[in-house]
Amino acid sequence: MKHKLNNQIVELKDDRFLFARMLIVARSRPEINLQKRIGQHEFTSLPRALFTVSGELLPCTDKSSLTAILEELPNKTGDDMQPEDTTNKETLLPPKKVTVIDEMAVVQAMGKPSWIKTCAQWADHFTAILGKCSDYDKFHLVFDRYDLRTSLKKSTREIRQGGKPVITYHVANNTPVEKVSVKQFLSSATTKDKLTVYLAKKVLHHFQAKSTVFIVTARQDVLSNDIDV
Repeated sequence: MKHKLNNQIVELKDDRFLFARMLIVARSRPEINLQKRIGQHEFTSLPRALFTVSGELLPCTDKSSLTAILEELPNKTGDDMQPEDTTNKETLLPPKKVTVIDEMAVVQAMGKPSWIKTCAQWADHFTAILGKCSDYDKFHLVFDRYDLRTSLKKSTREIRQGGKPVITYHVANNTPVEKVSVKQFLSSATTKDKLTVYLAKKVLHHFQAKSTVFIVTARQDVLSNDIDV
């Protein structure tokens, strides 16, 4: 069987015979752990986890399943994470409660209520949701980066758009968003990039005088309302 791959002919038949000979040799060597040896290497011209035989990228369609898998993992009490040397317990700092938030996931989940007319009101709604999380001492607010020219997420986004043109919006306090859906507003990577910087500055300004520490990442910058980062 022959298959054309990047202007080259791949001889799958020869590969099959090669693997058969390798298996016979391995069976005659009981000291060889097949699971350990073969499981660590991919005998293909392209990694099967990422590409098809023809070289096409395999898109990840069930990324959300990872959340359920992580939630099913056993919870650690934190006892095994304490420092080994506990002779001077009085010198240990009190435990802090820290949360890490995917900010673009919050933007997608909170939607855009009908009373929101401008980007400024949308930002107020965004910071109000964060303000309800008052049980933590420190917040790490993480935005995806959309200023990269090439990335896997950008390629996936282009595939989903199917070549359809997208509209780029200017992100400012007075930008009207009343008649624009969230999906339409966030269809452009350029708009998303501007929105991450806009919301990061709004969050820091809103929580500037708060005791809770906020650390926000936008593009390649890291900002905070309390500490040097």
